[in-house]
Amino acid sequence: MRSCRRTRTANPSMKAALLASCFVFASGSAFADWQGTVWNMSFEEADKSFRIPHHMRTPDDRRLWFTYTVNNLEFEWGALEFSADGKLFAIGMRLKEPTDCDQLMEVLRRIYGKPAKEEMHERRPGALDNWMIWYDEKNHNEVKANYISYGGPPFLEPDCFLTYRPVVVPAPGSL
Repeated sequence: MRSCRRTRTANPSMKAALLASCFVFASGSAFADWQGTVWNMSFEEADKSFRIPHHMRTPDDRRLWFTYTVNNLEFEWGALEFSADGKLFAIGMRLKEPTDCDQLMEVLRRIYGKPAKEEMHERRPGALDNWMIWYDEKNHNEVKANYISYGGPPFLEPDCFLTYRPVVVPAPGSL
């Protein structure tokens, strides 16, 4: 997979269009075959085939950690998550700059359309959790973007996360 290089442009709509095209390319088969990984592959298989430089934080860590950049959206960290039975079940990433979360949400809207679900919850007074979910029917993935404003005190920086999970689709004619 080729990577999208950072592109500088003063035109906001051109910038969003370039970012969306890079994101579509980067998510092309949307993690059904992303960077050498496939849903439900074992930890060992993912460790061998994952094409992005990655590591475990501790010897018993059952996640593969990485950093990732798509155009000008830089993810501070990402992790391949494995279930208790050792199968790949989620890919999560955290934006380095939470102020880019609106841009990420706009890119996801351009790719997937209107979110299937959108909710905002107050975690505590002044602390908001805003999330949007899309269903990528073509690739059988749930795409979730989550913006968290923690409020204060204590005053914490906001967070922005992107998570992909497989969606089980019944075979035609089955219940």
